[in-house]
Amino acid sequence: MWKQHLKRIVHNWRTRSRLNSLSDAQMKDLGLTSSDIYNETNKALWK
Repeated sequence: MWKQHLKRIVHNWRTRSRLNSLSDAQMKDLGLTSSDIYNETNKALWK
């Protein structure tokens, strides 16, 4: 069970790091705002 929890934390860290590096054009293509990115990247990694 702890392995699944750790995998989720690593997954969240990777995807949020990628979100944080998106350009304005990429965010627009995905329909995201800088506020959306901020809200997602500032969540606890286990959430």
